[in-house]
Amino acid sequence: MKGSKADSNDDEQRFKTRSGISLKRVYTPEDVKNIPYSSDLGEPGQFPYTRGIYPNMYRSVGWMKRQPMGFSSSELTAERYKALIKKGGQAGYKGEPATTLLFDMPTNYGYDSDNPISKYQVGTVGLPIDHIEDMIGFMKGFPMNQGFTNMVIHGSPAILLAMYVAAAEELGYSPAQLRGSGKNDPFQSYLAERIELLPIEAELKLCMDVLDYCTNNMPRWNPISISGFSYHPAGLNSIQELGLTLATAIAYVQSGIQGGLECDQFAPRISFFMSGGIDFLEEIAKFRAARRMWAKIMKEKFGASNPKSMLFRVYCLTLTSDYTAQQHLVNIIRGTIQGLAAVLGGVQALGIPCYDEALGIPTEEAQTLSIRTQQVIAEESGICNTVDPLGGAFCIECLTKKIEKEVYSYIEKVERMADDGTVLSGLIAGIKNGILLKEINEGAFERQKEIESGKITMIGLNKYREEETVSPPIFRADPRFSKMKIKELREFKNKRDISKVNKTLNELREVTESGHNVMPALIKAAKARVTLEEAMGVFREVFASKFD
Repeated sequence: MKGSKADSNDDEQRFKTRSGISLKRVYTPEDVKNIPYSSDLGEPGQFPYTRGIYPNMYRSVGWMKRQPMGFSSSELTAERYKALIKKGGQAGYKGEPATTLLFDMPTNYGYDSDNPISKYQVGTVGLPIDHIEDMIGFMKGFPMNQGFTNMVIHGSPAILLAMYVAAAEELGYSPAQLRGSGKNDPFQSYLAERIELLPIEAELKLCMDVLDYCTNNMPRWNPISISGFSYHPAGLNSIQELGLTLATAIAYVQSGIQGGLECDQFAPRISFFMSGGIDFLEEIAKFRAARRMWAKIMKEKFGASNPKSMLFRVYCLTLTSDYTAQQHLVNIIRGTIQGLAAVLGGVQALGIPCYDEALGIPTEEAQTLSIRTQQVIAEESGICNTVDPLGGAFCIECLTKKIEKEVYSYIEKVERMADDGTVLSGLIAGIKNGILLKEINEGAFERQKEIESGKITMIGLNKYREEETVSPPIFRADPRFSKMKIKELREFKNKRDISKVNKTLNELREVTESGHNVMPALIKAAKARVTLEEAMGVFREVFASKFD
């Protein structure tokens, strides 16, 4: 019956964001009367940066257009990147090359390609890096002092960064010239990627070694790219994603200060890596809330005085977990909506996955279309002509405030997980006692139930389904590559000066045991042609006994 209580409950469930925030039928000035402009919004480029971290935003400088990629070999990946750069993709703020490297599973887990455990996985879903010459093979075609390199590595970021620095030096560049960022976020690797190579205390120690080394030697490099991206596909909603992301950021700042660094020494080089989902209004509000919260946290909690320490600089990769293999061309529309929300939210870099990524490694044609999507948003839509065009919208401001409130509650929950009340200890405790992982698993289960029941609509999957007979083109890595890579690696190992290899491995072991910063020893080891697994073997051996 019309107007019944049952109808009312149905509407209440229907008109909610993906994170469960109820939306009113209409918003009015009454809804924003308690949101003061000067303290909660302010002008773009001014504290608390709700409306953008730069005064002119995209009117002056566009966002970085990144296309995450890595497959088969350094040479093939570099070749694909160069082709995309010619089409206007992979562009930094001023049009310089901007590469985002994904690594294969053996590399992420710290294994060489010739380890039996790596069989069938070499180069299949990312770039395999076994040693310095693999890194040189990719980077020698790019101006390392001009471009921007983003390395998305989950399990061994210190070793990969050391190889990158060593490769740069052999190519004639100094560490101070290198510009880019590395995903150096062990909490996220543990919780979302489920990669536990070392005890969490050891992973945190290596994370801080990278932070310390970059602070003193690589002023243009973001040593910690705090990654909230994988929390969403792993099972968390957007509020939980932002809450856990900011909690880990707070933990790293606390750890850096405990290690003797001043907040303003390293905080300006912290960056963020977030997801961009399909819930248009919520995603816009999420990025606006993140900027305001980070600015206030850095200023009020840590006493930061450098405005750059308060900037939430974020790379957004939109979510393939919103994509479907069924009616895969619909993913083009999904990616456009996701990307538009990220731009209206004010991100600094953006990647829109290809429509065929629900099927496999994207084809070059699909990657070109993804690039064109960003170019249309930037150059045809007109939304870049004014800063924060949705700022002041009653609904957006209410959502931003609501997300901010919910995220602060989430951070407080993390603090309560430890006796000393710090976020750092709370996260470590939450990992060790399984509370955080349980929350993620339960979220994934609930989301799957909602998809299967139709509560969450996915066109082509659980609504408007069609019988599909046409098979789309799918890129497949050459199956011969794995055998070739293993053969080349064995030849590489046989050619090395094994005395130099053993000497630098012993030095790395001594430094690791002493508790000193491992980065100089890792860079030296990389130049001596120590492999990824050999370096990781030292860490596994030493840290296993230290944190048993």
